Amino acid sequence: MVVQTLSFRLCLTNRVVWHSLTYDLIEIEVVPRHDLCGSAMMDQDSLRYLKSHEWVGVDGDVATVGITEFAVSQLTDLTYVELPKVGTSVEFGERFGEVESVKAVSDLYSPVSGEVIEANTSLDDDVAPLSSDPFGAGWLMKVRLSGGLSDELLDRAAYEAHCASET
Repeated sequence: MVVQTLSFRLCLTNRVVWHSLTYDLIEIEVVPRHDLCGSAMMDQDSLRYLKSHEWVGVDGDVATVGITEFAVSQLTDLTYVELPKVGTSVEFGERFGEVESVKAVSDLYSPVSGEVIEANTSLDDDVAPLSSDPFGAGWLMKVRLSGGLSDELLDRAAYEAHCASET
């Protein structure tokens, strides 16, 4: 008897699924998304948030900034994002760009102060990751910090309570 095995990977929003099919047997292994699809989802419990729905994660002196799922759900169908250029200085609480949807245009506010060292230019061609993976591939910019995090930033529980008060 000849046994044929089919194997493939499927990149989903938050995970990669490896399928192996041997006749009636299906084996599925779930591995972290960044292992195979190039994007690690941020740990939402370790992030800090602005009331305007931007998040920040810090690794050493570099902060990664994005917008939350709540922001995406309020804006609905996103169409465009304007991001700062590398080398631009950003200040805590100040506008650094905008996100457009079929519904509205919203300013983006920086949760940190420092110099932009990277902008997610892949969003220029495709804003879908903002909706499908806002805490991973949908990040907006990376900033070299010029100081610490503000005490005005919310932890996850405080941010979720804030969102609940807005609905």
